[in-house]
Amino acid sequence: MSQKTVQCTQCGGADFNNEANDLVRCVYCNSLFKVVEPKTNQHKVIVEGGANVTFGRNVKITGGGLLIKKGATVTINGDLGLLKPGSPDEIEGAKLRLKKIKE
Repeated sequence: MSQKTVQCTQCGGADFNNEANDLVRCVYCNSLFKVVEPKTNQHKVIVEGGANVTFGRNVKITGGGLLIKKGATVTINGDLGLLKPGSPDEIEGAKLRLKKIKE
């Protein structure tokens, strides 16, 4: 199975900070995303700091969502749903910083 790096739909960045149970924020442009997951009654998944976890494309994290604690490395091979984009200035600034990093 091939892995897919989740990128910010606003600036193209691929680094996110956990905000709450299933919310992540782009570290470059400050856009807020919700990790998209099916709605059923299952246990909550908590990824502790120091853990290195990859969720495959077909994994179902449900019922209370996903909590990623600071210091954890998590790869999500699914999609993220944008809740609130960063400001236009933040997004443009992030795009410029990312371009410099890639050069």
